[in-house]
Amino acid sequence: MKQTPETKKKLPFIEGFFKQTLSQNLTAISGEAVRVEVENLSFENFQTETGKLKAGRFLYVYTETNRAEMIFLLPDTAQLILFKKIKNLDSGEKDDAGLTKLLNRIVGNLPYLCSVKENGLVSNVFALQKPYNSELNDQLLWDVSECNIFRCSAFGAVFYLPLNIELQKSIEKLLQTDPAFKKTLRGLTQNRRVTGESLIALQESDIKLRVKNPFEFIIGSSFLPREAYLGKKDVSVIFNEITAARQPASQMNEGMIWYRFWIITGEKEYSVYYSVDVNGQQKKYSQFFNSLFTEMVKRTASFLRAQSGFDRVKGKIVPTPAEDEIDDTVMLTANINWENRRIKTRIFVPGLFFSDYLSPFLEDWEAEYLKNTEIPILISLLSINAAIFGKNINTFYRKTGPESPKGELYLFGVSKILAILDKNNASRLVQNYFLAGGSSLDEFQSLFLYRYYVEGEEKSKVGRDALFNREEYKKYIPKALHSDWAQCAGTSANYEELAVLNVKALKGIYKAMKEDKLLMPYKVSFILYNEFQKPLDEKFKGEINRLVLLNQWPGLIEKIPKKTGQQAVSAIPSSKLAVALVPGSPTVKDLAHLISKTKRSELEEEIKMNTKKYELGNLPAEKIFLAMKELLVILDKLANPEDDEMI
Repeated sequence: MKQTPETKKKLPFIEGFFKQTLSQNLTAISGEAVRVEVENLSFENFQTETGKLKAGRFLYVYTETNRAEMIFLLPDTAQLILFKKIKNLDSGEKDDAGLTKLLNRIVGNLPYLCSVKENGLVSNVFALQKPYNSELNDQLLWDVSECNIFRCSAFGAVFYLPLNIELQKSIEKLLQTDPAFKKTLRGLTQNRRVTGESLIALQESDIKLRVKNPFEFIIGSSFLPREAYLGKKDVSVIFNEITAARQPASQMNEGMIWYRFWIITGEKEYSVYYSVDVNGQQKKYSQFFNSLFTEMVKRTASFLRAQSGFDRVKGKIVPTPAEDEIDDTVMLTANINWENRRIKTRIFVPGLFFSDYLSPFLEDWEAEYLKNTEIPILISLLSINAAIFGKNINTFYRKTGPESPKGELYLFGVSKILAILDKNNASRLVQNYFLAGGSSLDEFQSLFLYRYYVEGEEKSKVGRDALFNREEYKKYIPKALHSDWAQCAGTSANYEELAVLNVKALKGIYKAMKEDKLLMPYKVSFILYNEFQKPLDEKFKGEINRLVLLNQWPGLIEKIPKKTGQQAVSAIPSSKLAVALVPGSPTVKDLAHLISKTKRSELEEEIKMNTKKYELGNLPAEKIFLAMKELLVILDKLANPEDDEMI
């Protein structure tokens, strides 16, 4: 019978675009026709594949924020294959510098794809290369959790290209509304010329990056703590902008209070300047800001000491510095949230602080690589922030600084979860969990307010979580309840009780997520797993290993009568048995004479799935341990029917 010709499957535009661009780049550097295969990869499969990687090289692409819009991951196994395919490459170039060139040549001008925004194109696009090793896997998953992930392969080499979901949506929207945009897009990556190792198109004006997620901007804690508890008042700091200013002195205004923070190590001294615009009322506010900054710098020193050693620090209110004292600085802009006020603060950090003092966080090749970029001071900051974030990935959301009266977990309470979520997910959490779960608006608000007493006064005062803002939180509340929200009452909880309330709320969120009653992004899952499940998993993994080492199975199994054993084992639900057999002691093969062939096949498939879940942290070790113990009890009773219990 005559068949119709097979039609070629048309790839979605982004996949096809990556396929064509990468194929052209690899053809150019290898001298032979290359067909790069590109497929969309689920986050779970990416998690499995990268869990096996030992080393590699990242390329992060940034535009307007400190969040990477595109990430290119070249595993070490792919590096070896691709190095062999490059023409005219001396053996001496197969080092770190050679790898930098290789990665730039593979990617080519592809990063300019990130210049696309809904309202047009952005001017600045620049890239940063970082090393990858297996210890950074949690950071990798965190970074790509808001991306569509593309798996690329050529010459038998596999590499990955995660692209921010919001960026991809912007591209697809423009493709639908502007037929000519496809040509513009191809021109961005094929016709532009890039010189040197950097991919930045410099502007004449200052280069600014918005801080997309303040909690991920962990390097900010080197200058102001994210949180503090001062005078029975909750204080938080939210960094919102990074500026590589051509003329930092242009940010100096009349009527500002200046605070100088010295970091002294060996014979070197770094001066960080803080400024607050008080509209000429320096005398009125000088004492307050001196106390505030001094207390906050104490907590900053605690964070710094944990990251990189120094001899001592000191700080005080100073006169307006000379213009040359803040040259060659990066300016960080932050809001200090204190007593319902937002105090805008500018922090001028010397470039040497990043390239010199914090350089131990970088490998030698990274430091050399950064020197060759057009704005090394800004890219160094991003590079070091990524390194410190990776080092602190399991604790970054906790407080920085010495102990304070509130519980440590409270410092990443409900307000902090809301802070890392976008509006849609934050609204889902408030409406589908808190309000739908029967909580009143008053009860929800009680998670952010507390009462405290001032010495000499009988009446208590109301303090608030410094991240809580009633007006901003209104956007998470259904419109029909906005008027009720505005009239919510206060709270009777003190600070310690508030900590307990928040822990209870976070545990409730995690429980709902585990039971599939609440869907939240990976970042929330990662943090709550770290707090509530990981300690238990570590405990029960030890118990599992103990049972495996005891190896009681062989002696019991050989004593069990076949018919009795078959009846008993067949009564155990396959789902439960498949959990008990995950550690492989015993195996399905060990129990083969007690299990039917059909059930054996089903079990092996379920065990594979459960093993994958266990490796990804989606199957609690406690559940496996309890299932193993239950199976052991059943086998013992079958082997020793005369005994009431195991000895």
